[in-house]
Amino acid sequence: MARKGVENLIPINERDKDEQRKIRENAGRRSGEVRREKAQLKSAVKLLLSLPVKDPNIKKQLSALGMSDKDIDNSILPALGLFKKACKGDSSAARLLAELNNENQVQGTTNIGAEGVNMHVTFTGKGGNNGENA
Repeated sequence: MARKGVENLIPINERDKDEQRKIRENAGRRSGEVRREKAQLKSAVKLLLSLPVKDPNIKKQLSALGMSDKDIDNSILPALGLFKKACKGDSSAARLLAELNNENQVQGTTNIGAEGVNMHVTFTGKGGNNGENA
């Protein structure tokens, strides 16, 4: 059963050569524009993530976790948010942390002390650290 509204569409192979060429040129131009826009956005995000953290409270939290001031930039903040959710018991956040840590499984609980929150997490499986506990 044909879909409604497609009766007037002409397949590319049924169009004349000039029309095919124009359609392909326009598609190529648009593809280049989209590629440049994505590259520009990626560059902007990279710049934002490389900027230093301005919030003194966040700097204090990261220092309490053992990070040095030179390592504290905005790229740490998404991981910190994920870490906090995992510490509060969010299993999907813990699973994502394990995946980002190149681990295959989250199992059990390792004591992680973060401002009075204790969570015991054991990461197991094959990954970037040869399957050793994180």
